[in-house]
Amino acid sequence: KLYVVNFWATWCRPCVMELPDFMEVNKTYQNNPEFKMILVSLDLAKEAVTIVQPYLVKNKIDVEVYLLDDNKRMNQWIPAIDSKWSGAIPATVFYRNGIKLDFKESKMEKSELIEIINKNL
Repeated sequence: KLYVVNFWATWCRPCVMELPDFMEVNKTYQNNPEFKMILVSLDLAKEAVTIVQPYLVKNKIDVEVYLLDDNKRMNQWIPAIDSKWSGAIPATVFYRNGIKLDFKESKMEKSELIEIINKNL
């Protein structure tokens, strides 16, 4: 299965700008059993109910969303995702069978997202 994992936050303008494209691309592939998109919010845990959840509903975000509020250990998990990742978001990582295939630390254009998915599906 190809996993597209996007790290984002509601306060990150480039993140919220790319999410509509991610949701559109997800609709294209969501019925493919070899595809799964996951969003990982880096918002604060205390804002999960007041900010993140309303944002997800308002913007019809219909993929699995996890909240990663772990500032204390970010210097451990950020390089574990990708050794070149500065920690800036948005960031998207692509995995298949537990192997990292690609990593992008910037806002992705829809065409680039589709290209990487098609190349790895």
